Amino acid sequence: MCFAEVAIKVPLPRTFDYKVSKQLDGMASPLKPGMRVLVPFGNQKKVAVVLAIKSMTDVPENKIKSIIEVIDDAPILSSEHIALLSFTSRYYCYPLGETIHIALPSALRQGESPDKTSINMVMLTEKGSTLPSLKAKTQLNLLKQLAQSGKSSLTELKALGFSKKTIDSLIAKALVTQTIEHDNQWQSTAPTVGSKPTLNKEQAVACTAINQSKGFNTFLLEGVTGSGKTEVYLQAMEPVLERGEQVLVLVPEIGLTPQTLQRFKERFDAPVVMLHSGMSDRERLNTWLDAKHGHAAIIIGTRSAVFTPCQKLGLIVVDEEHDLSYKQQDGFRYHARDIAIKRAALLDIPLVLGSATASLETLNNAVSKRFHWLKLGQRAGGAQMVKHELIDLKQQPIKAGVSKALQEQIQVEIERGNQVLLFLNRRGFAPALMCHECGWLAQCHRCDAFYTVHKAHQQFLQRSEPSLPLCGDEF
Repeated sequence: MCFAEVAIKVPLPRTFDYKVSKQLDGMASPLKPGMRVLVPFGNQKKVAVVLAIKSMTDVPENKIKSIIEVIDDAPILSSEHIALLSFTSRYYCYPLGETIHIALPSALRQGESPDKTSINMVMLTEKGSTLPSLKAKTQLNLLKQLAQSGKSSLTELKALGFSKKTIDSLIAKALVTQTIEHDNQWQSTAPTVGSKPTLNKEQAVACTAINQSKGFNTFLLEGVTGSGKTEVYLQAMEPVLERGEQVLVLVPEIGLTPQTLQRFKERFDAPVVMLHSGMSDRERLNTWLDAKHGHAAIIIGTRSAVFTPCQKLGLIVVDEEHDLSYKQQDGFRYHARDIAIKRAALLDIPLVLGSATASLETLNNAVSKRFHWLKLGQRAGGAQMVKHELIDLKQQPIKAGVSKALQEQIQVEIERGNQVLLFLNRRGFAPALMCHECGWLAQCHRCDAFYTVHKAHQQFLQRSEPSLPLCGDEF
């Protein structure tokens, strides 16, 4: 007799043992860790994930229950993935069953069978390849996109802003067709790489350091805006894809995924998939399975994508690692960047953290040499650094809150045909009450904040001029 230790979605910090009945012993494939099973729990039946198979249990024989049904023919979670989720559960003090539940797509949580073995691709028909004129601009743009890419998955097209209605309309007009294809040939054949710019010295040093890394290493790629961090990512990914290994790229927001997807698609002739909360449950399941079965070469996603299983992961990239969007703030609270570091360590692969303004904890790790610090101090492609100028408002005439120096610079840019964007980062009529003769500011007695002038309430302005506070006087 053997027993299965399983994790169930319940708010309890423990696992549960169930008896493997004789009927289950006759299965075509033996019960293994990572497989889902249906078990009795109280008066309910719940989907559980097997963590271990053992020959002994501490549960009394008269109280232990038997597994009702084995859902999967093969494990849906690898031993490395279970180890990652177990660490996450311990580190963030969250029940293991609920942690695993959150890491699975909705369909798998409910016990559905993962029968996805291929992906849906959309391509032009012979009629559509002529790019006929269409009144609907969105449909015409979709035809142009397919003419450029050759074929694209449904997930990619939706990420680029094309709705299912637009795709269905073109299918009805026989301009595009939808096919089912296996897309795992990239593992045996090195993907075609598009044109790429020449790296500057700093970029080349960073890319070489990442490519020559053996085993687990964490790199902080710190570079000013426009220094070419994304290009370093792309060229560091090239040898990984040539080895038939996958790349996981985390981005902080959904809005960044379409432009990232487009740039990666232009560079590599390899399947790219996306994972984020804006996708439907079925789309998330398809993408999850594409990554698990190795059909996807590059997986781009937001923070929850850090739990995506991969057949052979070779590199993890966390773009804008300082962004607070990587922190899950409610329910299961975790930090995707930190989990990515642990996952890279478990898989013994390199990890790249990119940022123009790295977080303090990451900088501390870089200073203490726990992370390899790669710096990009100059802009790529000959672009000039942004010039910043602070304007002292003392003894300067102010018109509608704008200084004379700023007015003159605005006029110069307008005459050049450029646009000007002004950020008014304040509340009230004025952020402070200041003397333009000496620069004195009205400050609160109890804190370091300055008083804000609110014109609607006539605060400070209702007083007669002699009663207004003079330089250094208290309110």
